Amino acid sequence: MEVIFEKNDKKIIIKVEGDIIIDTSSYFKDRILEIVKDNKLDIELDLKNVEYIDSTGIGAMLVILKNLEKGNLKFFKIVNCSSKISDLIKLTTFKNLLG
Repeated sequence: MEVIFEKNDKKIIIKVEGDIIIDTSSYFKDRILEIVKDNKLDIELDLKNVEYIDSTGIGAMLVILKNLEKGNLKFFKIVNCSSKISDLIKLTTFKNLLG
């Protein structure tokens, strides 16, 4: 798994490449929290290259979101996910984050 980011004046785009599963969810969470630490920009999480997210991946996303909310996050959305991942997100508390 790779977590890559691009930053401009308005937002940070975080691109994830690879599945977010038990073997990678800790790295995924830690890497994103490192990228957005002390951030005041909008954040887009691009899941175009993610085919599968398991329950540990969902848990990692919840931890990330809770941490971002503590830091007065301006805007966070999930983009470019497959219909399978979109359906999974809709079944969780992330439904309103789909862009």
